[in-house]
Amino acid sequence: MKLKKGWVTWAGRMAGWLRTLLLAGLIFWGVTTWQARELVPEKELAPQFRLFARDGQTYSLSDAKGKTLLLYFFAPWCTVCHFSIGNLEGLQSKQQDGELLIWLVALSYQSLEEVDVFLQRHQLNYPVLFGDQEMAANYHIGAFPTYYVVDPTGKVAARSVGYSTELGLRWQTR
Repeated sequence: MKLKKGWVTWAGRMAGWLRTLLLAGLIFWGVTTWQARELVPEKELAPQFRLFARDGQTYSLSDAKGKTLLLYFFAPWCTVCHFSIGNLEGLQSKQQDGELLIWLVALSYQSLEEVDVFLQRHQLNYPVLFGDQEMAANYHIGAFPTYYVVDPTGKVAARSVGYSTELGLRWQTR
């Protein structure tokens, strides 16, 4: 049986694309793993906190007991945060069903107005907590955005640094 020349060319191109895709995936996995190496390890208890929020209330980790909590640490000046924060909107149905709490934690900001401008730009409907140096140190925040998923028992279920897609966030909060 003879293969047509076009088929061989197409199959060769597909093999090249698959190799490139595999290499890109391995690089992405390696960078993500390297970035998360300093974060609080999975299956450990998440550090306790009590922070004031933009709405005037105080929030603590114990307020989330019995629920899955996504903590999204951001800085208003962070370009990647501007790109990735919209991906949280895809989790709204989980939040409305009571399956998931989403709390944004502002760090590395110069003023409350800077945080407000960030929030107005993205029109977010999540509680925004004002983080401090102690919380940043306890959660080992070294880059933005950083995500933590805390399970209903208070243990870290997942964590990530950098851009995360809506699909990635759905996977981590499953």
